Amino acid sequence: MSLDERLTRAALQVAGGLTPPEVDPVALRTRARDHRRRRTSLTAAATLVAVVTVGAVVVRGLGADATDPVDPAPSPVETITSLPTPEETMPFPRSMTPEEVVHDPRALLRTVAVAPGDPDTRISMWVVSCTRPCPERGPFEFTAAALTTNGYETTTYLRPSFELGVDLQVSTPEDDVFLVSDQSNGGEWLVDTSGDARSVTRVDSQMRPSDPRLWFQCPGPWRSTWCALDPDTATAHAWPRAWDGSAATPVSGDRPWGTNPEPRATSESGVLEAWWDTSDGRQLRTLTATTEGDYILGTPPGEMAHWARPTGGTNDIAIFTSRNGGLDWEDDIRTAEPGFSGFMQMKRSPDGAYLAYSIWPRLVVWRAEAAGGQFRKVYEQPAEDIPETTGSGLWTQDDLVYANANATAAVSADDGLTWTTVRTWR
Repeated sequence: MSLDERLTRAALQVAGGLTPPEVDPVALRTRARDHRRRRTSLTAAATLVAVVTVGAVVVRGLGADATDPVDPAPSPVETITSLPTPEETMPFPRSMTPEEVVHDPRALLRTVAVAPGDPDTRISMWVVSCTRPCPERGPFEFTAAALTTNGYETTTYLRPSFELGVDLQVSTPEDDVFLVSDQSNGGEWLVDTSGDARSVTRVDSQMRPSDPRLWFQCPGPWRSTWCALDPDTATAHAWPRAWDGSAATPVSGDRPWGTNPEPRATSESGVLEAWWDTSDGRQLRTLTATTEGDYILGTPPGEMAHWARPTGGTNDIAIFTSRNGGLDWEDDIRTAEPGFSGFMQMKRSPDGAYLAYSIWPRLVVWRAEAAGGQFRKVYEQPAEDIPETTGSGLWTQDDLVYANANATAAVSADDGLTWTTVRTWR
């Protein structure tokens, strides 16, 4: 999470109501395949940089009468509770199995994720916390994760070896494996669909995998930097400090570039600055006066792009682009529907459209065509879900776009135009 995002977290957002339909996994996969065939027959697919992508996980041979494909959950143990007090009609237990945590009516859904190519493959993380009065010596909360490859017809439960912080992002670096990243405090873990969880070791050495799914943004000294994952050894290779704050991934072939170099932030400096590294050193250019702006992730190789909301209270959005190494910059002024929030990020879709997403007070996605036009709201987290959203991410994989938050996941098979929400998490 960037410093700009932390500094503007308290900003309020006016949001309308768009409620996506229930997810239909079969229809979703069919739409994705049809969309991919149409794109292939019309034009050669352009190579886009996938910043942190979610891989497709294939469910193998799951029929209606199939046996449980995952390891059986541990048998529940007898729960020993503390003696109730006059104020506590339901005493907090002294022990809970992961399965009991997930199905407890007090359980809070903290983080969820799906594999975009197969929304039946999911992970959800839950916490049960005591309310006053709590046991004098604890425990004060229990956590658990629930994994499935068939939409929770069968489930594998485990107790996470990490804290369920407020800024957990979950992606899929390879089939059958989820990568959990704590964006606020640092730390990564690999959790496979059989329930095996491994802590990822961070090392300061360079590794350049060709699979874009193995690259992810990890917390750096200033803001997000780049890590390359070796899932076999559970090792994350953090790239040198020059990549701290870079919108370009090392696998793109571009030199590092980004917005507002350390220690400045747009919200404090009042200007949007573009920086990029050259053989002659780091270059800097002030693009516009603003307190809301950042880089645009997922731009094609050889292109630098930034967005800004000009001062003055308008709904205009300015997009600044350079395609010749910073020598020349173009600015494209777009309008946006009311409610376009400054506490957000922006990236390119598989077909090149601009996707902006805000995570406070709930997940909202706006979209504008690459060739021009207004930013329109295309998705909003359902109102019945937890209103404050953290740990959000927006990923792309092949022809699919996937957005997740602490209690919401949605998938788009038509380049972000329409979305389906996944609702079953246990």
